[in-house]
Amino acid sequence: MKAKAFFAIGIGMVVIALAVVVVVVVEAREDAPTLGFYAVDESSVAAIKAIAADPRFSSFRFDFVDLDTAVEPRLGERGAPSILFAYDGAIKDPDAAGLAVLDDEPIRAMPSSLRRVGSDGESRYAYPLLIDHLELAYEVGLFESIGFAPPPTLEEFLRAARKFAAGSPPAIFIAGGDDSTLLNLIGALVEARGGLAAAEALGSLEYRPDALGSLLDLSLGSDDAARPVTLRSELDLLVSLKAEGLLHPEWYRFGLRDLSAFMADGAAPFALMRLSQRRLLDQRTASRYKGIVFPASPGAARRAPRFTVLTASLNASAPKRHRDTALDFLAYLASAEGQRRLSEKSGLAPTHAAARAPDEQASELRLWAAASSAVTPEPGWAMARDGASRAALAAELRAYLEAGGAGY
Repeated sequence: MKAKAFFAIGIGMVVIALAVVVVVVVEAREDAPTLGFYAVDESSVAAIKAIAADPRFSSFRFDFVDLDTAVEPRLGERGAPSILFAYDGAIKDPDAAGLAVLDDEPIRAMPSSLRRVGSDGESRYAYPLLIDHLELAYEVGLFESIGFAPPPTLEEFLRAARKFAAGSPPAIFIAGGDDSTLLNLIGALVEARGGLAAAEALGSLEYRPDALGSLLDLSLGSDDAARPVTLRSELDLLVSLKAEGLLHPEWYRFGLRDLSAFMADGAAPFALMRLSQRRLLDQRTASRYKGIVFPASPGAARRAPRFTVLTASLNASAPKRHRDTALDFLAYLASAEGQRRLSEKSGLAPTHAAARAPDEQASELRLWAAASSAVTPEPGWAMARDGASRAALAAELRAYLEAGGAGY
């Protein structure tokens, strides 16, 4: 009887111990760090979520939340995520946003131009993770058949486009109906003509909805011929290219489907598109196009082509039980292995110098960023206070282009 009693007690103790373990594990998984995404593209979100499911982080069940883009994130508020993913330029005041100061060590292997992203020069508030860029793509077979070399300058690019348009206009295609593409195009033109100084001046403008007119004629610098560079000058350049027949009459309304249709039909000698858009093309179509960095005027001083860089930040108010895991996760995302996986899954370029890129396009994009004097953010995120204002800016730019500048 005593043996049976001891056996029953032993079994009971084992059951209780297992129950305690289960409760602890369940509580740990229920009380998990939250990853917040602020207007992040779907492929990057999917890549981050896939890595969050890695067995090395299995003691936690990360929660995910899409943040309201109508307002700038404030991580000090109740229920705010432990980690914030956003594009460079989206956070105007890191302290007001509640971002923690981060250690530079995890990003030591990144090129210096990229290490400056997420830092105010004294403190680091974000790690740069992935790079997107508006490239100039040309149809390789068409160029080879007539002996054309890739145009190295903005002027030669437009001269080549005019030759193609003379036979079968238009020559330049772009999905201008996409906000990020349109905003990056404006930024690319300003930088191409005025260099780094003009790019930084554009980013310093403060846009307010329905107030585009107040910014149009502010000086951003000058080009190599001493002609003024303003927001209006670059918008008027696009208006004139449409009038010449180089751009399709509806280019500023085109989506990626429209762009890919012209490319698939062999009717697009030039295509201006982001790497993230290239990834969504039919592989057979994409393989016919070679991408190069957006060309600049010969005198454009200190090149700083526009790059859209996805960053990750830590909530300064995150509880310690979340903070430690969040820091481990951020360090892994910034590591060579984490970068390789992020790049492979998203199709974008890694920021780590030693991370293997998935293909030539991603590898070259990282080299372009590394060779830049500075990595400047997309104008929309730099100029607008939040996602809603950024969308309003893109809408006003389209209205200007549709009206040909009349009334502005």
